[in-house]
Amino acid sequence: MTKLTASKINDKLLRFDDHDLNDEFFGIAVWLNDVGNPQHSGLVLCYEGEKLFFHFTSKEVIIENVTEFSTEIYYKKLELFPDSYLPYIRSHFDLLLETVHPLYGFVFTDSYYDKFGSYISDIEGLPDFCTCVGFCINVIRSLFLNPASRYIEINDWTSESLEKVADDYIEYVNEYLSLVQKFSPESLLEIKKNTYKRIMPVEMLLSGFFSQPKDLPVRKVNLDPHIFDTRKILKAKWVSTVD
Repeated sequence: MTKLTASKINDKLLRFDDHDLNDEFFGIAVWLNDVGNPQHSGLVLCYEGEKLFFHFTSKEVIIENVTEFSTEIYYKKLELFPDSYLPYIRSHFDLLLETVHPLYGFVFTDSYYDKFGSYISDIEGLPDFCTCVGFCINVIRSLFLNPASRYIEINDWTSESLEKVADDYIEYVNEYLSLVQKFSPESLLEIKKNTYKRIMPVEMLLSGFFSQPKDLPVRKVNLDPHIFDTRKILKAKWVSTVD
């Protein structure tokens, strides 16, 4: 198992704005809000002179070329795929941009996108509900030779992870879940019993430190000890850019 220290986290979490375009890579990223807290997850790709941020905004899936404007995105390189895979990742982004249209919801099933961009879930007939983090997980799994292999063990998280989510977000998500009720009450019951949960953007970012094949699936117990340090490090990096 990868041994992680605060020093390593500090060294490996880098600001996307400062990245050298000649260093091509694929990674997990967080966007920091206006007080330096990790608020949103996405995937980053530096390839052929472009710095791309691929993410689900809660409304739509978009690819942003952030080469030309400043943004508070911090990333951890993923070590799951060789550099020779980068052209495929770039073209796969374009495919998913056209084919996937998720609905926003704190729903985590054993799901992924296949190589054609189709949504696959262990709950039959369930629409593609996800958060920004869930979207990233599904995309990463879609790049596996066997996408049925898990990147993160989602069963480590429970509905207790929603305790700090604002009530208005929960109400917003419940509106979408009411769509499920219309065609499959059984699926709605399954969602609320086993899959209604949240994985935080900071946890998704930390998963990048456990992305060696031998470490998969990433376990929550390995992330928990480092959440405080990671938030503190990100805040310090953010402060240094605004002073």
